[in-house]
Amino acid sequence: MAEGLLPAERRSEFLPGDGEPVYLPELGSAIHAYLARSGARLMLVQIEDVAGESEQANLPGTDNEHPNWRRRLPCHIEDLIAGPEMARVAALVNAARQQAASG
Repeated sequence: MAEGLLPAERRSEFLPGDGEPVYLPELGSAIHAYLARSGARLMLVQIEDVAGESEQANLPGTDNEHPNWRRRLPCHIEDLIAGPEMARVAALVNAARQQAASG
């Protein structure tokens, strides 16, 4: 099975149940591969996904409830861009784009 594809029998693992929805890096990879295989000419990956952030980047609320647009990445951007996770996501997206173009 190609990287980024999520087998049908595992999809229920990521659906909301008793608690919060489960968002694992494996699901993120499947979402990125799915979007990369779309017919869109442009596809973006949110830097927080590459950094492994689990909280949404901009949540509604006041500055006391959630400091919108002020969250810092867990590492320097230069380290993130040069790191193995960025290379993995870029390779996954590139492979999915090529697969879509040839199929």
